[in-house]
Amino acid sequence: MYLSKGKPLGKKFGNRGSVSNKTAPARQDDNDNSTGTYSKIKEKMKHKKHKKNKKESTDTEAGNERSQMLREKLFARIEELKGKRNLTTDEFLEKKRLRRKESKLKKKMTKKEEKNKGNLTKPDINGDIPVKKPAVTPVKDKTGKMVFSKFDFVDSGDKEAPQNNLKGKDFKRLLEKVEKKKQKIEKLKETNPDAAKAVASKESWKKVMAKAEGEKIKDDPNLLKKSLKKKEKFKEKRKKQWDERTSQTEHRMKVQQDKRKKNIDARKQAKIDKKIKRSKKKGRMVPGF
Repeated sequence: MYLSKGKPLGKKFGNRGSVSNKTAPARQDDNDNSTGTYSKIKEKMKHKKHKKNKKESTDTEAGNERSQMLREKLFARIEELKGKRNLTTDEFLEKKRLRRKESKLKKKMTKKEEKNKGNLTKPDINGDIPVKKPAVTPVKDKTGKMVFSKFDFVDSGDKEAPQNNLKGKDFKRLLEKVEKKKQKIEKLKETNPDAAKAVASKESWKKVMAKAEGEKIKDDPNLLKKSLKKKEKFKEKRKKQWDERTSQTEHRMKVQQDKRKKNIDARKQAKIDKKIKRSKKKGRMVPGF
């Protein structure tokens, strides 16, 4: 091989191709060794992590058991103190302290459980365990359509009537409602007995359902009249008490004002008498005049 002027290449450039051919297999061996070493390190790390996780889970279980036992003891002691009627000051303070301790322990246990759940769904370095996403349940409105936001702002216009209108303490209004319903059914009986029967059965069914839900229904006219009478009597009594209190306050204020006026007049008269006495002593005023 020659340069442009026809001179042969020296040692510096002539042996380049042969050197590269000799070193190529050695590089390949180095790559193989490094790959093997990396896989070994990876396996070791995996094994260590597995051991660590196992130890953590064992420690967590033991800790949970201890916490549960402690909580049970606290609960038993609280129940024991609860059973006592007359607690001493020390026992009352102990009860409060135990309640706080129980609350803290409960929070701690909940946090631990959440942390463990998070660790279970977490993937490792290699990404072998996939992250489990919680299943999202679709939210639907009253009509059965899917809602894509937290709040459903669509107003269908159909307002549900309250199941039980016969509640509260406005006995006059309740009595009027009951009487109106009764009159309505009586009128309907004259024109359409079947419809009246259906309305009556519907009302009775509503009443049964409301009672089953624990609501108190006030639809007995006699009881409502009694309650109304009682309420009116109570109102009258309160009014009478108020009038008496007002009159007593006014009387007390009048007495105080009269007393004050009397005291002021007495002080004025005392001042005048003092002046006259002083004048008499000095001879400015002749006695009897």
